[in-house]
Amino acid sequence: MKLKQLPKEKQGRVDKLLDVIRALPGQKILTLAHADGRTFVIDVSPEGDFGYEPGHLALLVAKVINMLFDGGAITIRQFREDKVEIGDREFPRKNIYSIVFVDGDWKPVPPEGVQWCQEHDFNGEPIEPEPGLVYPALEV
Repeated sequence: MKLKQLPKEKQGRVDKLLDVIRALPGQKILTLAHADGRTFVIDVSPEGDFGYEPGHLALLVAKVINMLFDGGAITIRQFREDKVEIGDREFPRKNIYSIVFVDGDWKPVPPEGVQWCQEHDFNGEPIEPEPGLVYPALEV
């Protein structure tokens, strides 16, 4: 089977997404959720390196391209320097962002949508939110 080359506008959108993620300071964890239910998790270092092996970036790019065509979402958990105290323990605060893939493109989910998803289960029932989460707008 011969693979077609990715159109330039789609490659540009993949590159832009990677740049947006790299521009967020600090350690990050990406969770990709493909429209068919498959998930993929990858760390992003403060320096902007995706994963821990040379092939991890290529794997991430392949999954993002797949989601451009099939749909899906990415949740970005950005670890902050400040902490939240719970009892006698400290946990890092985290900025939470989401990106949705629809109609061959991606766009950030507004902060109120991200927060709602973090505070409700799949049936829309409220759940106890994880402490220390912050929902800023994703700058693109």
